[in-house]
Amino acid sequence: MPRIELWPGTNSLRGHGTARLRSAQPHTQASLGSILSGRGIFSGSYTWFSAQSKPKILLAMTNHHDSDAAFYMARQPICDRNQEVVAYELLYRKGAQAGPIQITQEDELVSLSNVLMEVGLDRLAGNKRAFVNIPESLLGSEAIRLLPPRRVTLEVLEDTDWSAEVERNIVELKELGFQVALDDYIFEPRHEPFLNVVDLVKVDILGVPEAELMFNLIRSKRPGQVFLAEKVETQAQFELCRKAGFQLFQGYFFSKPKTIRGSGVRTNQSLSMSLLARLQDPALSMHELEALIVGDVSLCHKVLRLVNCVANGLTKKVDSIQQALIFLGMAKIRTVASLAVISSIPGKPSELYRLAMIRGRMCETAARFAGFDGPEKHFTVGLFSVLDALTDLPMDQVLAELPLSPDIIEALVGEEEASQAGQSLRYVLQVEHGGWSEASRQFDRVPREAYSEAVEWARAQESTLAA
Repeated sequence: MPRIELWPGTNSLRGHGTARLRSAQPHTQASLGSILSGRGIFSGSYTWFSAQSKPKILLAMTNHHDSDAAFYMARQPICDRNQEVVAYELLYRKGAQAGPIQITQEDELVSLSNVLMEVGLDRLAGNKRAFVNIPESLLGSEAIRLLPPRRVTLEVLEDTDWSAEVERNIVELKELGFQVALDDYIFEPRHEPFLNVVDLVKVDILGVPEAELMFNLIRSKRPGQVFLAEKVETQAQFELCRKAGFQLFQGYFFSKPKTIRGSGVRTNQSLSMSLLARLQDPALSMHELEALIVGDVSLCHKVLRLVNCVANGLTKKVDSIQQALIFLGMAKIRTVASLAVISSIPGKPSELYRLAMIRGRMCETAARFAGFDGPEKHFTVGLFSVLDALTDLPMDQVLAELPLSPDIIEALVGEEEASQAGQSLRYVLQVEHGGWSEASRQFDRVPREAYSEAVEWARAQESTLAA
């Protein structure tokens, strides 16, 4: 791996495997990143650490164009008891190849630098706190101490052995202002010493019998300590953990229906579902689509705002639905209008609407790079993948009300012989859970920055819709 060194008391960057660089002010993260990227040498990640009698800062770098060295990043939401997102855990994987891989200490350092410089906390976590896994070998690393303490929670991994050195490192990190968490706790005696020093405990609820959760939590919790339930994937699990006394919850439980009701769509959702049904009607003409959107003032306003936000390359502002249809075509306008309608369905956590947009964008991107037909159709699958959670109805019952094509329906109900759209959705769901190793090789060409770009794109649409 190429390296660049910053020597103490100098303005010289010395490179191994690359040219020597000089900078007037090389001591800041921003200036170093800008120098290296600007010179076209590397636009990859930079990892920092210092050592006595050695170069003050060493930057372990990965070539931006080396897919085997690239880091793929995603996130998982962490919610409070009201299902509002308060943080994200950042997930990462090295390389695009399938199958298990070995993450080395150097890889861990590079992953931290990705958070610091290349991907950025703001890009993946917005203004929320970010949870980052820290292996035992890096607890004393200077690289960790370059992370912003008020933005980051450091997770001590479950395979970390308790020792005086580990305790000293945790105490020092807390003194620097970091929140420190114990990861994947299942109430084993060997982890009990950690409970006296960590601020937050993440409990793997799949590793603990449901009947024992409340008792173990009450027995283990220290004053002021926060307990987080992780791997919460259903509303029933969320309710169980909330009753047991957990304060935070990690997983995609909010993307599942709260209860399965048989009475049909609620009154306050019926208009939205009717609009979706009309928008997806294959017999709808361009004139009818225009009339449908124009006839709903709120929808028309949102569609025009979204069109002007997403329509790259247009030389002038689009100020009518007719113009939008001419410039972008019916397929794109159907997609944009469907996004606007779904965002207006009331009564759900904001993260669910955000998730729908991220999935839509990711499915579309995955389809393009896999060479699938009709990327807009894949966007629709990602967007509609939360309809059961939005309506609290089984997915097949929701889809019965929408005139969707058979391949979209197959993708959304999880048919074993998945269509191309179903394959895209499956890939995106794997990414959400950090399961890149399980993904089909046909998605190897999806850029490593695709997920963070989808997050940014969703944030932009969210701002547009709120305006």
